[in-house]
Amino acid sequence: MILLGQSEWVARWVVSQIDGPEGVRVPDRWYEAIGFLNKDQALAGGVVFYDYVGHDIEVMAAGQGLWLTPLNLKTIFLYPFVQLGCRRLTCHVARRNRVSRKFVTRLGFKLEGVRRTGMADGQDAMLYGMKRNDCRWLDNGKTKRTEATGSGAACPATGGGEPAGG
Repeated sequence: MILLGQSEWVARWVVSQIDGPEGVRVPDRWYEAIGFLNKDQALAGGVVFYDYVGHDIEVMAAGQGLWLTPLNLKTIFLYPFVQLGCRRLTCHVARRNRVSRKFVTRLGFKLEGVRRTGMADGQDAMLYGMKRNDCRWLDNGKTKRTEATGSGAACPATGGGEPAGG
């Protein structure tokens, strides 16, 4: 089951699940989070979108168990690419976090560069990006942005209102 309207709770949970000394924290500006509940109605996974600049948005995620079903993946990618109209997604993964680097690559993200000492703890941040046209989780060319889903009203938990430029 998909959990909307609980961005603060989901974001805090996602940050608490990210293992390691990367210094990950809940964004201090606008963000939107989508949670995914397991069959026991407990939070099994979550995705946080932040630093929205109109054409690009950053993303972080965490989960436990088998929460990334094809339907959940489609839901995750519909939000930035269709609802917000972004052309790309960006994520940063610590160089030492090989498991997450392999995971984002399997999802379709491409390694684009390195931000030397870009993580809070001083380790290198590997910069990954995914363009909308490369997202295999959407029916590219068939799914269009609509005003019915394009509202910023989905982020009441953060008090952030509509994303900048949205």
